[in-house]
Amino acid sequence: MTDGGQAAPGWYPDPYQPARLRYWDGEVWTEHYHEGDGKLPSIGDWLGSTFNAIGAYGIPALILAVGASLVLSLITFGGLYWIVGDASVVGEEFIGDVAPIVVRGAIVFLVIVLAQGFVWLAINRFMQRAHLQAEPSISEALSRAVTRLPRLIGVSLLLMVGAVIVVLIFAVIIVVVGEAAAGAAVLLVLLMIPLAVFLSVKLSFISAAVVASPTSEGVIRSSAAVSKGRFWPVLGRVLLLSIGVGIVSAMISGALGGLGQPVDQDAISDVFIQNGDTFIVRDFAFRDLLPGAGSFFVYVIVSSIINGLTGLVTTSGFMRLYLDSGAPSEL
Repeated sequence: MTDGGQAAPGWYPDPYQPARLRYWDGEVWTEHYHEGDGKLPSIGDWLGSTFNAIGAYGIPALILAVGASLVLSLITFGGLYWIVGDASVVGEEFIGDVAPIVVRGAIVFLVIVLAQGFVWLAINRFMQRAHLQAEPSISEALSRAVTRLPRLIGVSLLLMVGAVIVVLIFAVIIVVVGEAAAGAAVLLVLLMIPLAVFLSVKLSFISAAVVASPTSEGVIRSSAAVSKGRFWPVLGRVLLLSIGVGIVSAMISGALGGLGQPVDQDAISDVFIQNGDTFIVRDFAFRDLLPGAGSFFVYVIVSSIINGLTGLVTTSGFMRLYLDSGAPSEL
């Protein structure tokens, strides 16, 4: 491959440092490596590559992430206005038809979930190619998201069913054990915490696995492979990135004050009034609690930028971990 010979894209021993693996994109060696013994790069190298991949393709990456966030915001708020309709509270009595609200709510929830899943896949695909220096493009990322969305839906439904079954089993065990010994029931509840942490790490890379792994590979198995033999280093990196991004996002939102609020604070203050020990609720329409046109426009723009940037950094970091681990990946 070093003399121009062609081979399928994939991980191969680095011709310059055979102890590590290097990614061959089918034409040239990329600058993406991972240790063959399963050792992850240092946290500094990982964070550096996380931001370098974004910087290398900054404009299209931002267009994709912020644009996707903008569309999600429009869907969410449009859906909220449609859900509440003309429903209101008059004299502390709810006025409106419950059945249409429930149906509309279910439809909007489904649309938002599908749109969010599509967005995750598109950004993950873009960052996968960015990290592998494979000339990522928005159109290719969206195309990949379309073809892999059914795969994500199938895996998500499987995980939901599994989660329900596990929770029901634990609930039955806790009830049965609790009747015999309350202390044992408390211990079982505490044991669920490390189990939840373990599963969350193993399933943290589902979106990355859906778009990056070959269709012949199991998505759950590919996601779990990231932390195989390196659970604590992966957990530490996941917590570091998640907490760091969350703190920065909260600081930005706090600095912006009301610009980052999805509801009309003045309307809420007018409707819900605390008068000494008395709590008063004035008549109101639910739509009145949502932001007006001007506030809505500002909120959508601000929140889209914040969510787009934080989502892009998080996705880049998780995808880099996925690739660095040597989990199944194809262009």
